[in-house]
Amino acid sequence: GSEGAAAVWRTKTGNDAWEQMKVDNSTGTSYGYERYYWGAFLNGKVYMQARGTNPATPMRVYDTAAGTWSDSTVTISNYSGTMVDTFDNHIVYTNGSSVNMFDGDETVTTKTLPNSELVRDLTKYDGKLYVLTYSGKIFSMASANSDPVLLGTASGAATSPTTIALYDNYIYLG
Repeated sequence: GSEGAAAVWRTKTGNDAWEQMKVDNSTGTSYGYERYYWGAFLNGKVYMQARGTNPATPMRVYDTAAGTWSDSTVTISNYSGTMVDTFDNHIVYTNGSSVNMFDGDETVTTKTLPNSELVRDLTKYDGKLYVLTYSGKIFSMASANSDPVLLGTASGAATSPTTIALYDNYIYLG
C-alpha cells in the first residue's frame, strides 16, 4: 500500500466550490480506502468517523459556531453511512444486533434486539425510530431510552427486504 488520507469537504447548496475542511493522513501502510464513512449533525456539531487510516483516527467533531475541530473520546464502530442517523437528540447507529445511541459527548446507550436479530436498515418517522432486521422483523423505538418493540414481520411477497421507509402511517419495504 501507499499513503492515503480521509478528507472532509463542504459546500453551500448549489455552489460548485468545495472547501476541504479536514484531512487525516495515513502515516503507515494503507490501501486507498481511507474515508470518512459516515457523518451526522447533532446540536450544532458535525460528527465524522473515518475508517482505513493507519494509525486509526478518532471521531472528529466540528463545532459549527466556533469553526473548530476536536476529537471525540468515543469511536463509533459502524462504518455504514446508511445505518447512521439522528434520533431523540442522539446519533443512532447499528452494530450487528444492537441499536446504539450516542449523546454527542461520552455516553453510548445500547439496545439489543430480541433474539439477537441483525439490523438491516433503520429510519425515523413521526417521532419514532423504526428498525428492519435481516429476517424481515420490524421494531419501533419511542425514544433513545426505550426498548425495541416488535411491530410485525414482513410476509408474502415482501420477504427478504433490505430497506424500510414510512410515510402517512404506511410501512414501505424494498
